[in-house]
Amino acid sequence: MKKLKLGGVITLAVIIAFLLYFLIINSLVDSYIEDYTDIGRSIALFDFYDNYEDIEKDIFYIGPSSFKEDIDAGLMDGINGYNNLNLGNPASTSLRRYVEIDHIIKANPETVVLGVGPMSLSGKWLSPDDHYALISDKTEINNSLGFYDEYPINLNKLQLLLYKRKFFANALFKKIELITGNSLYYGDYNIDFKSENILKQVEEDLDIKFAEEIKSKNSFEEFEVLSTKNNEKIAFELIIEQLKENNIKVFIVKIPVNPLLFEKIPEEYLKNYNDFILKNSEKYDVKVLDYTESYGENYFYDGLHLNRFGREDFSKKLAKDVV
Repeated sequence: MKKLKLGGVITLAVIIAFLLYFLIINSLVDSYIEDYTDIGRSIALFDFYDNYEDIEKDIFYIGPSSFKEDIDAGLMDGINGYNNLNLGNPASTSLRRYVEIDHIIKANPETVVLGVGPMSLSGKWLSPDDHYALISDKTEINNSLGFYDEYPINLNKLQLLLYKRKFFANALFKKIELITGNSLYYGDYNIDFKSENILKQVEEDLDIKFAEEIKSKNSFEEFEVLSTKNNEKIAFELIIEQLKENNIKVFIVKIPVNPLLFEKIPEEYLKNYNDFILKNSEKYDVKVLDYTESYGENYFYDGLHLNRFGREDFSKKLAKDVV
């Protein structure tokens, strides 16, 4: 009898503990991910695809944070008469965006503009484990090519719930930070597909640390594009191939790079990057718009993100050039 009572107490304790855990994740961690990190952008993108209604004259701009920050799609609408949609996602590479390809094709845009830089193809930038885990309940990732063997993908609801415990400490620190001071708010940024950017919250046109950091920077592994193939390159080519097969027009845009940074990137990396883009441009008959060296350092906030002056000028040029 006592064993039964003890078993009941233990079971009740486990249920209460799990409910408390669920409430903490739901109220603290999910809010942190969606409103105070840029990884919430990945989740918002799949919600966008799921709810998007196919319309005529629409252009999807897909690329890393330099697209998300540098493109004012609302401004572009008034210039080229298209429905320009900024689907930029911080730290996104070809491999990260390939998981969206079926959703993009289903949304059926008239045109897709792919923003790319050397970092996008190096395969040595980051390991975006969280990105793949957090979209588990949004899409089933096809891993038939073995792209995602090392990443947590296709987690079930319980696995995803348990995975989110890794954000608990950061979420708690963020809550304390919000009580004691200001913090960058990503909530609007993550769900906006027109003109919302983070740098307007910074209210500065130059990262004062950047110039000093670039002077002392000697390692450029994140820009190391080799002549050989890697998963990033394969995914980039597959994205173009599948979009073209579905009669979606494609442009490749080489993103602007701060000349202070550009002049320090090893020439070999840049040559391999340019050769790869040219090869795919010719193979798939895709137009390349090259803005790599289009802007002086005064137009940049840091190495890869334009400030408000650069953003306005780039948006106007790109709006005209894609049509």
